[in-house]
Amino acid sequence: MKKLNKIQLVRASQILAKPATNTILLILWHNFTYDQRDRESLPVTKLIKMAGGSVSTISMRINDLIMAGLVKSEQEHSFQGRRLISLTEKGQNVAELIDRADWIMEGNTDPWYPVAYKMPPAPDKNESTGSKIIRKLKGK
Repeated sequence: MKKLNKIQLVRASQILAKPATNTILLILWHNFTYDQRDRESLPVTKLIKMAGGSVSTISMRINDLIMAGLVKSEQEHSFQGRRLISLTEKGQNVAELIDRADWIMEGNTDPWYPVAYKMPPAPDKNESTGSKIIRKLKGK
């Protein structure tokens, strides 16, 4: 495993501490896992709507994540000008760790972390961001 220097650690913590960053990563992660890798990318407009933030905030966070190498952006060929966002391999690893932390914070003690899309979402006021995202993806 590659050791990170102090500058890289500060940078990672600064990026993940910004509003909406973890939400964007989790939306992309649950889109990636829930759809079983059939549809890895999301249009920016759908991502903004699902994240529930302002266009400018979500756009800035997407750019931060691109600069950090956690997500990538590409133009869709069938809809010219439509930008698609997806997780890089590094982004998948980080998003999974955030999702695992969410799962633990929900009070789960089982050491075997189930992939979140296999877990039934619990619609209550204390549910995690991951569970909320699963409900949005399922349309509930």
